[in-house]
Amino acid sequence: AQARLADEERRRAMAEQDLTTTRKTVTDQEKKIQTLKHYCSMNQKERNALRTIMEVKIKGLVDVISGAAHEASPGATMLHDRLHALQKIVNASVYAMRTDDQSPDPAAET
Repeated sequence: AQARLADEERRRAMAEQDLTTTRKTVTDQEKKIQTLKHYCSMNQKERNALRTIMEVKIKGLVDVISGAAHEASPGATMLHDRLHALQKIVNASVYAMRTDDQSPDPAAET
């Protein structure tokens, strides 16, 4: 009977040790999750700022430069072609960032 009692005590001690280890692991994982959520939030804020800069400042500046170039030298086709290509790149980048920001967040569903 005493051997059985000692065996049960040893199993209980092992179970408590396993529980303590599991709790520590869960706590560590929760800290990592919070850190990742913070990084994701900061990343999203930076993306929004970059998208706004591209939409408002860069796109507007490229449009103004393109218009001025057309007025100043209508025959400079190479310049106009390159400015048009730059406008397309900026517009595509803004569109891609806007589309990506509007897509549902798969992490929010969990």
